[in-house]
Amino acid sequence: MKKNMLLIVALLILMLTGFFIYKNNSGQAMLANQKESLEQNKIETVILTFSQNMSRVKPPQLDQAAIQENLSLLTMEAKERVEAGPNLSSGLAMFAGVQDVPDEGVMVNTINIQNNTADAQVQWNYSGQDVIKYFTLFKIDGSWKIDQIR
Repeated sequence: MKKNMLLIVALLILMLTGFFIYKNNSGQAMLANQKESLEQNKIETVILTFSQNMSRVKPPQLDQAAIQENLSLLTMEAKERVEAGPNLSSGLAMFAGVQDVPDEGVMVNTINIQNNTADAQVQWNYSGQDVIKYFTLFKIDGSWKIDQIR
């Protein structure tokens, strides 16, 4: 009888231990998924803000606040490439590889995060056709910055 009772207690302890390990691991996985989702939302916000501002940085508007905001969304190296252009508006257009801005919206198709680097496929919608752009972003001091658009 004592052996049966010890066996039942041991099985119960084993089952409870397994349950707590399972719950802890699934909780950690859920937390990791939430963290990645949050990072993807931050990246998407950076991309959409940059893209929407592009319509405000072209002549004749040249919205200085939009230009400054777009510059703040870039890595230092990317900012230097933009500033090397004939003017900031043209520099931003050359950096983005466009002559015109998407007049029918922007959609982020995919975001892949690997440590502090993210690659995103973005669809810029024009009246005539859609164009796929590839953004590379780096996480610098806790903020996502655009380094390249191709």
